[in-house]
Amino acid sequence: MALARHQVALLVLPAAPEVSAERVRAAWTRLSADGFVDGHLPGARSVLVEGTFRRALLDLPAAGAEEPPVRMVANRLGGFRVACPTCRVNLAAPFTAAVGPWRAARGPRAVTCPSCRAERPLEAVDAMPPVGFARGWIAFEEADALELHAEAHALLVASLGGVHLVLRRG
Repeated sequence: MALARHQVALLVLPAAPEVSAERVRAAWTRLSADGFVDGHLPGARSVLVEGTFRRALLDLPAAGAEEPPVRMVANRLGGFRVACPTCRVNLAAPFTAAVGPWRAARGPRAVTCPSCRAERPLEAVDAMPPVGFARGWIAFEEADALELHAEAHALLVASLGGVHLVLRRG
């Protein structure tokens, strides 16, 4: 069995964090109905993700629940770089300081660059590896490759108004 740090999940998030959970659920339903995801079995092949993946999951609260809050997803192993997209200054410390209050509902989902003083949403910084913000996402666990087939990518863009890919380890 692979170590958790060697297992990679490909997360497909709406490009805009405020996209509703229902719209994410509808994209999942469309993927299933159009035959892109052929099961949740180990080794399942799909024309959605290049290569194989262990299972596909819809990461959302139960249907009928109130609209979930926007959540942050990242690689889970730490060690990331965050830069201001305007002046390229390192924003790792201000970003980390802003995430805590936002998660506790005590602050905005925003960070201010100490150099150029621009305030922007947390999702608008340049982060490596990428981080994402969404109400829900589609996860392909233990993915062999880290990209979507072009046809599936187009379907998801049409369904969600754009997509953002995040790699999560462990």
